[in-house]
Amino acid sequence: MVNPTEGVGGSRRAWPVRRSGTLRRDESPGASRLWVILVRLSGRQMKHRVESTAPALLAGLERLLAIDDLMQVDDLQEVLDLARHQLPRLLPDRSS
Repeated sequence: MVNPTEGVGGSRRAWPVRRSGTLRRDESPGASRLWVILVRLSGRQMKHRVESTAPALLAGLERLLAIDDLMQVDDLQEVLDLARHQLPRLLPDRSS
């Protein structure tokens, strides 16, 4: 798993969330959509009326970086086909 303080390949790609809070201060529509995605990837539940927390954003960013790293090496469709074949009850084929 990717260390969120170092990012992929030792770079400090997680700094926008952790170090300066840049992502949390950005109120653009694109940033808001990314917050939703990162919280969803984190698997964390937010309290009522709380859109995100720094730990949730960081956890989501860590997973996003891991996905990005995987996609640099492997084809998404190939990975999904393999997962659907090995885990048919967890990942049903939705192509039909």
